[in-house]
Amino acid sequence: EYGESVSAKEDLIKGEIVSVISSYTIEEAKADTDAMRNAILERIQKMYDSEFIFNVVFREVYCQ
Repeated sequence: EYGESVSAKEDLIKGEIVSVISSYTIEEAKADTDAMRNAILERIQKMYDSEFIFNVVFREVYCQ
């Protein structure tokens, strides 16, 4: 059930991720990636009104 819901909202999830990341300066992002991850997690949990998504992981972080 949730897998289908995640797929259906993929563009919305990506939009939330971009919105959070773009709200950070490069310096803020480098200094505190945990805060960025937590902000993304909170937004996605709010979107679903659920905590079934419980973690956000970045494989690598690149700043330009």
